[in-house]
Amino acid sequence: MERTDLVEKYRPKKIDECVLRQPIMSRVQSILKNNRLQNYLIIGPPGCGKTSLVQCIINELDLESMWLNAPSLDDMRKRFNRF
Repeated sequence: MERTDLVEKYRPKKIDECVLRQPIMSRVQSILKNNRLQNYLIIGPPGCGKTSLVQCIINELDLESMWLNAPSLDDMRKRFNRF
């Protein structure tokens, strides 16, 4: 079994499955309760759970999403215009 398979197998699917500090959990629960998602910049070192957290929010709010890894701002603009 490859590492990526294990990562996806055990990735949390709901916010309740995420291990978060209390201030962050409170903020996320507020977002879910009000069903209002603003623009957020999620930062942190690799492997800290940024992607998992965002995927959980997307799942719980039943949102459409687009994932990209863009090397430049111009590349990101082009990709967003196609979305």
